[in-house]
Amino acid sequence: MTLPSAKDKRQAVERMFDRIAPSYDRMNTLISMGTHRRWKRLAVDATGARPGSVIVDLACGTGDLACEALARGAEAIGIDVSESMLARARRRAPHARFLRADAENPPLADRSVDAWVCGFALRN
Repeated sequence: MTLPSAKDKRQAVERMFDRIAPSYDRMNTLISMGTHRRWKRLAVDATGARPGSVIVDLACGTGDLACEALARGAEAIGIDVSESMLARARRRAPHARFLRADAENPPLADRSVDAWVCGFALRN
């Protein structure tokens, strides 16, 4: 197996996450032994999310952090390159806004959000 060229990397990553979307939540629970749920709650708590605030879940996957922001009354925006992940996120959190975009160039205006959170993107 060879790594994709820099030019092909984005498409390779997108295809990989589209392929693993059906088992992604179960895999994260197994890998973290369930601890990811707690630290995601703590991460959103640390933003001070409250009604009226805007929280972005960057590389949102199936939208765990966006769901946590919504639970605190905040507006949640999820950004991901994988349409399969976003489809799952939209079903879980229909009141959030989900955008298909690259985390390196999010389509949001400067100073339009109160906080950014990111779950497993650095791991990946």
